[in-house]
Parts: sequence; C-alpha cells; structure tokens
Amino acid sequence: MQVFHNFLASVGDDVKSSIKPNLAFNATKSDDELLVLVHGVIGDDIDALDSASLVSEISGFSGSRIRLDINTPGGSVFDAMSVYNALVQTRADVIADVTGTAYSAGTIIASAADTIRISAGAQWMIHRAWAMAMGNAPAMHEPAEMLERADEQIAALLAERSGNTFESIVSWMSGAIDGTTFTGEEAVSRGFADELIPLKAKADKSQPSQRRFYEVAAQVAWARLNAKRS
Repeated sequence: MQVFHNFLASVGDDVKSSIKPNLAFNATKSDDELLVLVHGVIGDDIDALDSASLVSEISGFSGSRIRLDINTPGGSVFDAMSVYNALVQTRADVIADVTGTAYSAGTIIASAADTIRISAGAQWMIHRAWAMAMGNAPAMHEPAEMLERADEQIAALLAERSGNTFESIVSWMSGAIDGTTFTGEEAVSRGFADELIPLKAKADKSQPSQRRFYEVAAQVAWARLNAKRS
C-alpha cells in the first residue's frame, strides 16, 4: 500500500479529507450485545481498517453476546489473528453468521465464535497464506519461511475448531491451485460451521379459507374419479 501512502503525501489537506476508506469492522453496541459487521478486506489500508479499534471494542465490552456478520474476501492474517485472540478471550457468547463469503482470513475470525452459522447461499474458503516481497534470492528466504509458519498456524487453528486432522486442513488449503471453497452445506458437513441457515421458501400467502376450499375441491374430484373407476 506504499503507492497509496505516497499519493496521500503529494496531495493537499482538502483532498485528503475527502478520501475515506470503507471500514471492514463496523461495530454497533447495545447494553447487552455487540454487533460487528466484518465486511470488506480485513486490514487493508484502502478498503478497510486495521484491527486495533475492534480489538479495543471487544476487550472493553461487558455484555453477554457478540454477534459477527461476516462477508469478506479475507485480508491480513495478522489482523485477523488479533481479532481472533480478542474474541476467544472475551467472556461474552460469540455467534458468527456467515452471510456472504468467509474467505481466507475471514475464516480465522469466524473460527473464534462459540457458534458458527452459515447461509446455504454463502461460501467458506481456506488457502495458504500469500505475501508480496522484493529483493534478491537470500532476501526471499525470510518471507517464504514466514508464510510457511503462517500456514502451520492457520491449519492448526482450523483443525482445532473443526475437528478435522491437521493433514486434511493442509490438503484443503493447498487445493488443486489455491485452496478449497466450500458451500454452506459443505462447510457444516466438514465441521467448519455448526449450523446451516436455510434458504427461504416462497411463502404461501393465500387465505386459510381459500386453502381449505381448494383442499376440499381436490378431495371431491379424487372421490368422483375413484367412483367412476369402480
């Protein structure tokens, strides 16, 4: 994000004040519940917010329930880990609802919940950590080792929460090309989520009297048909 920072340094204060990033963490608090919208890229300077304010909000919350509404493509592993650790240390009951996507680092935050619910129309994706680096061959060794350690930490976390083996998680994180995506139903069956939020069926808006009329008419028609056959 250095390019963005250089751009800000080159413009005036009036332009800077008009540039407002979308917040990944939008928290709404009542006396007994904290609702956190985990929407956007986690930890991104342009599209989101780092974890500091949310961790502070979670740590200072004394209510009984924290609800997470998750729809994120992922983001910074370390920001997600910071939020995860704050959530697992809270005394509040944590409920995560995956309403769109829980991709990459989003699955780390979701896994801190006591109960994970995922919509039948949502998706859950895990993969190996990414990074960008510059330098010569020796300089590349350190970020490569850092990524391997991050992969091990993520796999251990997901295995602990889901009940799958470490080896299975690593295999899914590797995938055919880059990770594995699960539907809502698959996420529940694999142990990543606890409950499936079903799709909504079309409501029957007919009046009870109308329904009863059609039921009786169908029964009469069926009785007459059977009488003719006999």
